[in-house]
Amino acid sequence: MPRFEAIPTTWDESHTLTGSIGQYVAVARRKGATWYLGAMTNESSRTLSLPLSFLGSGNWTATVYADGTPGTSAYQTPVVVSTRTVTSATVLSAAMAPSGGKAVVLKPS
Repeated sequence: MPRFEAIPTTWDESHTLTGSIGQYVAVARRKGATWYLGAMTNESSRTLSLPLSFLGSGNWTATVYADGTPGTSAYQTPVVVSTRTVTSATVLSAAMAPSGGKAVVLKPS
C-alpha cells in the first residue's frame, strides 16, 4: 500500500492553473519548499495540460496520484501512484476518469 503524506491546511502561495465552473479545476499550492498540485473533473472524463512553470529552477521529484482504470461506478476508480523527475519546463498531462482527479506532490531533488 502506498504511503500518503499529510496535506497542509495553510499555504505560503497558491496558483489557479486552469478551470471552468462546474466542469474542472486545477490548482497548485506551496508550503515551504513543497508544491501540492490538485485537479478534478465533473462526470466527464478529460485530460488537462498543466505547465509546471511555477516551480523554481532545478529538478523536482513528482509523486503522482492518478486515476486508474475506472470500475463499474464512477466512484470505484483505483488510484495509481508513480514518481518521476520534472522541471519548470515540464507540462504534466492530467488524464482524469469521470468524477476523478489527480494529485501531485512536488519536492526539490
